[in-house]
Amino acid sequence: MFNPSYFAKLKPKGIKNMVDSICNFIIYKLNKEQIIQEEKNEIYLYGLQLLMATLIKVVGLFVLAIIMGAVKESIIFMIFFSSLRIQ
Repeated sequence: MFNPSYFAKLKPKGIKNMVDSICNFIIYKLNKEQIIQEEKNEIYLYGLQLLMATLIKVVGLFVLAIIMGAVKESIIFMIFFSSLRIQ
C-alpha cells in the first residue's frame, strides 16, 4: 500500500525524482486531510505526475519561446500539436 514516508526517503537525482517526491508529498497531505481515499492513492499519484510533467514541458517551451522571440509561433505549435495528441 501507500507509504506516507516514501517522499522523505527519496534523494533527488534529477527532475523525475524531484517531481515524484513533490507528488508523493501532495498525496500524503491529501490523505492526511482525508480529501482522497487511501485506496485510490496510486491513481491520484499517476495523474498528478502526468500533470506536473506536462506543466514542466509547457513552461519550458514558453520560456524558450520568450528567449527566442517566437511566442506567437509557439502558441500556434502548441495548439496544433496538442490537437494531434488528443486523438
